[in-house]
Amino acid sequence: MLEGEIDLAVADELRSVGTDALGELGPRARLDVDMSGVTFIDSSGLGALVSIRNAALAAEREVALVDAAPAILRLFELTGLTASFVFLPPAG
Repeated sequence: MLEGEIDLAVADELRSVGTDALGELGPRARLDVDMSGVTFIDSSGLGALVSIRNAALAAEREVALVDAAPAILRLFELTGLTASFVFLPPAG
C-alpha cells in the first residue's frame, strides 16, 4: 500500500519497486496498487506510475490503482491519464 505523499522524494523508489513487482507476476497478470493511503501526488509521482504502466504494457500486464481518493482521481482526470489506468474500488 502506498502512503502519504507521492512526490519527487519517493518517485524513483516507487518506479523501482513497481517495475520489480511486475517482474514477479505471471503472464497477463495485473499489478494492483493500493492507493488508499495516498494523500498527495505530484508530477513526479504521476511519472513514476506512468513508467510502471508502460513497463506493464511492454510485458503484457496491467496496472490497477485501487481505492484512490477523489482528489487523486481528479488529478488523473485533469492530466488526461484516466484512460491509461484501471481504477478499482476497495477490495470487498
